[in-house]
Amino acid sequence: MIRRSRITAFTLLELLIALTLSGLLIVMINQQIQNSFFADSRYKNQLEYRLKIETIFDFLSADISQSSYFPDGKKSVKTIQGDKNIKIIIKRFGLSPINKQISGMTVIWTLGSDGISRTIRSDSTSQTRYFSTKKVFSEYRNIDDSTLRVIIENDNFSKSKLFLL
Repeated sequence: MIRRSRITAFTLLELLIALTLSGLLIVMINQQIQNSFFADSRYKNQLEYRLKIETIFDFLSADISQSSYFPDGKKSVKTIQGDKNIKIIIKRFGLSPINKQISGMTVIWTLGSDGISRTIRSDSTSQTRYFSTKKVFSEYRNIDDSTLRVIIENDNFSKSKLFLL
């Protein structure tokens, strides 16, 4: 009598189950990788926008610090609160781009539902620069006669800064 040794192997059913489980595992890992890419992109966009707001506050601070003075010693900074935006109107001196002469100009910052813009008006020209077109909610508060607090909010964050008048 000849004895044959039996070779052990996987059955077809075991192979199908293993392939199905492997496929499910690959799909779950792929979803996690895609979610991490989307979250990374979203956080990057939020960080870039926060840095843009910081830059806007720096420009606004420079305009306020260079504003001219009224005879009573106060800076010529006026704030107007609307229902959807605020305007900060600053009178200052600057160099005219057309005739290269020092002249008076009005800088108008608009923060609100249309985004954030800065308009410079002088006798010879008017220019508007849009820093952001994202809708923001903004408000200001006078802390005292010489301090202004500007608050910018959107769906993801809120940022405020104090300005010395």
